[in-house]
Amino acid sequence: MARQFVLFCGVLLAALLAAATPHAPAPAQAAAAPQAQAPAAPVRTTSLPPSPKAALPAACPVGGLSMHVPWALGGPRIEPDGRLVEHRGDWPDLPVTGLRLWDTRTAWLNLEPADDQWQFAHLDALLAKARSEGVTRITLVLGGTPRWAAARVAPTDAPWLGPGSASPPRDLRSWQQYVGVIAARYAGQINTYEILNEPLSPAFFNGTPAEWAQLVTVAAREIHTHDPAADIVASGFILHSHSDLVDTRPWLAALARESGGELPLTGLSIHWYPNSWSAIAGLGRLAARFRAEAATLGLPRRIIVTEANALATRGFPGPHTARAVTGLMAQARLADIDELTWYAWLDLPSPTMPLHTGTPAALTLQHCNNRARP
Repeated sequence: MARQFVLFCGVLLAALLAAATPHAPAPAQAAAAPQAQAPAAPVRTTSLPPSPKAALPAACPVGGLSMHVPWALGGPRIEPDGRLVEHRGDWPDLPVTGLRLWDTRTAWLNLEPADDQWQFAHLDALLAKARSEGVTRITLVLGGTPRWAAARVAPTDAPWLGPGSASPPRDLRSWQQYVGVIAARYAGQINTYEILNEPLSPAFFNGTPAEWAQLVTVAAREIHTHDPAADIVASGFILHSHSDLVDTRPWLAALARESGGELPLTGLSIHWYPNSWSAIAGLGRLAARFRAEAATLGLPRRIIVTEANALATRGFPGPHTARAVTGLMAQARLADIDELTWYAWLDLPSPTMPLHTGTPAALTLQHCNNRARP
């Protein structure tokens, strides 16, 4: 979800729906034949515990808490009823240690609204806020093409980002300059770069696997040049089922061809919005197959989950929330996923379990971290 706007809030609900709903498969690309699927590695599995009688679980499999906080600093926001209000800003009443910057008005189109004209004040303020709150891990998503740089405008472009935002750039040099400027300026402040967001969704990317692979390759090398210590991951694939794995194959194959096996990527990122108990319990098997695909192509085996939540309308309301929250965290651990970021701390209606002060999901995370602020 690419950030940001003057209209961000009026369509933010649409953004959440786009992130939380399985996307239609991308058209098959003639130049990128599907690869043979490598056998899945053995996976540790466990059944989910019975639904707890108490509202909060007795034990929680949780480490540092990573979160999206779209309105961390506040600002003008269009409410669902169309009113424009000044939002006071939100910060979780939880000890957040990681922050992913997306839907935070920090996309390329926000940082470079005109060619070689930069606006860093908002990103600087977000980083300062994160530091003051004890955040030690910052992930910035690179993407959201400004209209001046876009190769095309499409009706499917995310409206909260604007026309051309899902397009590959006309000139790769503009993309390379953008990535290089950000990586050099924020070396040592931003820990992880996620290159593009949900490339199989036309709302966020309407190019081909080959064009995506070229952007990832250029960006990864540019980041590594300016900040060798940074983690570099691609690219927010939504994974719900085996069919989603099939859809990602042409993209991973294109990246392997474009990079020639020489790329400073430290991992691949996925977005995980399970819609059933079996989908929560199936993460380990899904992750193992995805790793096997990547390893066969010479790509990194490490996976991080950069967006996670459960669809509240599919059986996780009320008393089941604690079980769903702890189930997601437990299955991520069992799947050897070392980072999971919750989407999103937001007081607007959402199809996912709401995360905001006082909601069951937030209370469960607060309980699990056991370090609630006074």
